[in-house]
Amino acid sequence: MNFHQIDGGDICQVTVESIPLEALRLGCDAFASDLNPVACLILKVMLEDIPRRGPGLADELRRVGGEIKTAAQEELADLYPPDPDGARPIAYLWARTVSCESPNCGAEIPLMRSFWLCRKRTRKWALRPRVVRAGNDGPPRVEFEIFQPATEKEAPAGTVARAKTTCLCCQSVLSPDRVKTQLSAQRGGADAVFDEAGDRVGGARMTAVVTVRPAEKGRFYRLPNEDDYAAVRRAQELVAGSLREWERDGRQDLCPVPDEPLPPIGTLSMLRKCFLDGSLTRLIDPDAVVRSRVVEWVENGEFGLGSGGGGEGLLYAPERVWFREPVPPEEVMLDPDVCLLKRKVAERLKAATDGAAADALARDLRRALEDLDLADHVRIESEPE
Repeated sequence: MNFHQIDGGDICQVTVESIPLEALRLGCDAFASDLNPVACLILKVMLEDIPRRGPGLADELRRVGGEIKTAAQEELADLYPPDPDGARPIAYLWARTVSCESPNCGAEIPLMRSFWLCRKRTRKWALRPRVVRAGNDGPPRVEFEIFQPATEKEAPAGTVARAKTTCLCCQSVLSPDRVKTQLSAQRGGADAVFDEAGDRVGGARMTAVVTVRPAEKGRFYRLPNEDDYAAVRRAQELVAGSLREWERDGRQDLCPVPDEPLPPIGTLSMLRKCFLDGSLTRLIDPDAVVRSRVVEWVENGEFGLGSGGGGEGLLYAPERVWFREPVPPEEVMLDPDVCLLKRKVAERLKAATDGAAADALARDLRRALEDLDLADHVRIESEPE
């Protein structure tokens, strides 16, 4: 973070690398923004709420967090049914699936880069796949068991490596293009597909369930069962009901499910194109907003703008100063040598263009340095060398 101080006034210089918390610690005024809402919330808490509320804020957060947790558990209890032994599910682990295209196979392949469930130094859990041959009744299928590997090498390798997918039943390899084609047909493949009887027949596959036990610390893992898939089916029905209600109300509010279209293939590389052709909601250009606001502030006399120059701390002097006048847009840049100036500082620097004002400024700086016992170490001249 860069900041300067002249004649008792702070110059707050905001660049990409600025650390607003450090500016607050040093007593400077700082402006900060971020496109990430989580980062914005963290900054607001650190810069505003903690200094204002003090240690009591932590207790208040614990109280409110406990209330939210209790309310969420009551509302979502039907979607996370407890186990017979009292364990409570807290997460369902999923894997997208594709079909093996080998003529003699056709097995369902879970897309998993790793079969590890927990890889801590003292706790290791992993999935071990097992191929079950169905004979003439259909293609082979993959079943899992959960075990504790004694060594790293005991955990089997995943089915996805370098964008290629390997079938666990016949070891044939699907190219990345074929995998993308199948997932596109499933609209991404993130949802489980059920038949009318409620049995899963395709789509994403649940690989494990994470649970917690009342009297034991840590997380535990088990294989999914019919009750877990039933809970997922209920969740899908709730979402479908919300969509029907939204349709019935004339789509007045935002859709309860994000519905912005994305290209099915090459999403990341085509993200810029999506913004340009309107497929995604356009975001406001933050740099353009900052530049326009800086121009307004300088023209209205709320701040000044300094550009160029050198020196540090009390000796900082910009080469050009704008205050109560139009600013060329090309001068408003998020660069280390461009600074916002407080009003009083901008007035002094703007008036220092004549010799008398420059001499007055030099005298003020000399007195400030004497107060800090620095006058013998710094040479100040009113005329440039």
